[in-house]
Amino acid sequence: RCARRVGKRVPRPQVVSIFGRELAKRQQQGFGGVVTFKLRGGFVAAKSMLGATTVFGIADSLGGVESTISHSATMSHAGMPRAQREIAGITEEVIRLPAGIEAIHDLLDDLAQALDHVNL
Repeated sequence: RCARRVGKRVPRPQVVSIFGRELAKRQQQGFGGVVTFKLRGGFVAAKSMLGATTVFGIADSLGGVESTISHSATMSHAGMPRAQREIAGITEEVIRLPAGIEAIHDLLDDLAQALDHVNL
């Protein structure tokens, strides 16, 4: 419902064809509930989307049960030089969504209205 609207998705380790899958399987017990994607519209769209969510709270993942939304380039990795961030794939259009225990329809509705807000 929302995936086709966001732009280029960042690979997730649970996808069979993704580089690094075997390493992730050795290091982890299962795969987590974090969705990462590149938002069409770059930094301006990313900033707008962060301000438009109501269920997802703006925060780096706090390890809690609530869903959060973050912009790693300006939050968790803001102190990293831009060139290094880009090598690591942490570009200005990347959004991270650690999903919590809220009802899935509430999360999807919130994402849909936030995407509407940024015209995607």
